[in-house]
Amino acid sequence: MPAIAAAAKVFGGRVAFIASADHGHAHLEEGPYGYHPNAAKYDALVCKLVRSGQLEELSDIRPETVEEAKADSWWQMLMLHGATPGWTGRLISYEAPTYFGMLTAAYSPPPS
Repeated sequence: MPAIAAAAKVFGGRVAFIASADHGHAHLEEGPYGYHPNAAKYDALVCKLVRSGQLEELSDIRPETVEEAKADSWWQMLMLHGATPGWTGRLISYEAPTYFGMLTAAYSPPPS
């Protein structure tokens, strides 16, 4: 049983695991990390994986793509995937209002 599910069972209530990080930081030339097209590519791929429930494919993303996108969310999302096996995700929103992308999603455990 994953640690989060075990904690929820012991606690008897709802628990939260927050995997927090921004996605690509290279969306704007004027931003602190400059521009790289892989910022949009990385963010679009991450949105697709969340929508389709295929976080296991995060490990297929080339480390060079993550570096060029200036993303710091890759490791946190890998931890999210490992902490929530069999859970169902729902993408709530994605935006890149400045030089970095932000995604919000909610995950629910499978029915008991």
